[in-house]
Amino acid sequence: MIDLKSTSEKFKKMMTEKDQEENETDGKMKLEEMKLSRFGFGFKMTDFVAFLGWTGMCLSSLMGLVAAAMITVTIDLNNGAFLYREWFHDTPWDVRDIIAGLMQGIGGFLLVIAVGFFLLNFFLRKKNKENNLKGVKKILTIICSISAVFKILVYSIPYFLNVGIGNLSGLIHIPSIIFCCFLLHGIRKEKSGFVKAFLVYHYVVFGILMAAATIGSVVAGAIFGMFIIVPSGLLYVMVLTFLFVFNIGFYVALHSIYLEIEKSQVQMKKNIEFINASFENI
Repeated sequence: MIDLKSTSEKFKKMMTEKDQEENETDGKMKLEEMKLSRFGFGFKMTDFVAFLGWTGMCLSSLMGLVAAAMITVTIDLNNGAFLYREWFHDTPWDVRDIIAGLMQGIGGFLLVIAVGFFLLNFFLRKKNKENNLKGVKKILTIICSISAVFKILVYSIPYFLNVGIGNLSGLIHIPSIIFCCFLLHGIRKEKSGFVKAFLVYHYVVFGILMAAATIGSVVAGAIFGMFIIVPSGLLYVMVLTFLFVFNIGFYVALHSIYLEIEKSQVQMKKNIEFINASFENI
């Protein structure tokens, strides 16, 4: 006589192992088929991640050049290239040393960030080109986690220095810190809901700021009677929009991956429940 209980358990185990194997082997195809969430307007995942990788490498290269210039210019300060400048000739040597030290320190810090960011974006592009969903997710997690921690530190500096508390900057920084903490918690738990809260907040703030900048440029052009202010303001808005899309793009891509994983988990749970219900009715 056939043991239905043992047969059902073996079948469920076989189906679970089969689902896991399909998830591993179809990972490459899955990345190609994925699209961004509504925060990314449904663009294709691989194309957008490629944009992030190339743009990140270009911007980090520019940052590296600026950092190298800040470090090397201190050589000119020490070899006397500026000694014949009146403003520099009258500057005490201790002040010159402070200026040189600050430039070297800031330049070295920016250079380290530029090199690290370039490498992360390089490997992000490489994993995306290989259609490696696991690798893309891992690198996006590193980039988003580092960026969130850095933002929290930057937003917290005024409070450690007792600057900006009680004014507008203090009011802006408090919710920014809170939503960055939401982001970190969402990344740690791989929950799209916490990342979504972070994205909604930044989209709202960016929309308000860009609307204010656009209206301000029009009003300023009308007040001063200079039409050049209007296209200049619009150009300013376009540049900030590009930088915003690049910056928020990493979080949008990671949020889209979390959504896809959650959908897969829900579907797998439904399949298991269907199998259990089928054998219970036998």
